[in-house]
Amino acid sequence: MRRFPLAAALAALLSLAPYAAAQQPALEAGVRVRVLDPALGPLPRAGLVAGASGDTLAVYLRRGRAADTLLLSRLERVEISRGFGEPAYGRAGTRAAFAGLLAGVAVAAAFHLVEDPGGYGFGLTATVLGVPVMGAGMILGLVTARPEERWEPLRREGAAPP
Repeated sequence: MRRFPLAAALAALLSLAPYAAAQQPALEAGVRVRVLDPALGPLPRAGLVAGASGDTLAVYLRRGRAADTLLLSRLERVEISRGFGEPAYGRAGTRAAFAGLLAGVAVAAAFHLVEDPGGYGFGLTATVLGVPVMGAGMILGLVTARPEERWEPLRREGAAPP
């Protein structure tokens, strides 16, 4: 009976091991970061770390250009990339697919009015022309969906949590 509480405590500690192992990443050269610096504009800028010292961060924000040196005290936010997730079929993809659907129906309806103004349903020509337009728009919506990059805020010593 004495071994059961010990085994339960050990199992509980082992289940917390992944959380203890997840440490804050360091700002090493080559790490992809996103910074918000009022001097660079209102939007966050992403780039690769060239180097970091105690109070500055050198980041390649533009390809083929020298690294920009940023003061850590002036940065409002620093985030580190955690890689890309699955493709996000969000608003842009859904809008493109819906636009393709509407365009296909509009093309089919227009050809139906020309082909058979008083008839019901869509004729063969309207269907043959409308369905490919609809399919192309929907495929375009799915193809344009890109994976979203996941970002983790960098917690700095002495700074309040985000």
